[in-house]
Amino acid sequence: MQLVRSPLDKTTLQCQCPSGFQRVESALFDVTHCVAPSRVATLSAKVNLNLATTISFATASGDGAGLVSLESDLLQDAFLLAASECYFFRSERQIRYCQALGNLCVLQHLDPKAAPCALLDLIQRSGRMTTANGISGWFVTLPFLSYATNAPSVLASTGIGMKVLPLYVV
Repeated sequence: MQLVRSPLDKTTLQCQCPSGFQRVESALFDVTHCVAPSRVATLSAKVNLNLATTISFATASGDGAGLVSLESDLLQDAFLLAASECYFFRSERQIRYCQALGNLCVLQHLDPKAAPCALLDLIQRSGRMTTANGISGWFVTLPFLSYATNAPSVLASTGIGMKVLPLYVV
């Protein structure tokens, strides 16, 4: 990102992304990032970015045909940034984006077809370490939203090791 003079007020500086990069602003994270076109292309190949900001849920109509789909301001604000930073994980600073991606998946009722959930599943299967906090199946850097065959032992366990990390204000 580079500083350039505003076209409207030459005394004001504003941030501008390099040519071809997508500017992503997030009020939730209080950041502006420039997302490389290669990252957007990779994410587009993994999930449908056109539907990533839509939330769908069944209505209580009783006839089984009631499905409502709405554009979500929260998904519009947070998904692309969270998806990019979590998928292309570099350091512990990106953990908050993986946690946000998990929260967006929960917002979608853990629907495996929803973009946040589908992307989390892809990340889990991408080869990240599969043991965190002493529990096999808890993927390093990812929220603990799903686990495989060890569910009974996980549910019965009360000992989750903790590591205190610096607080990153969202």
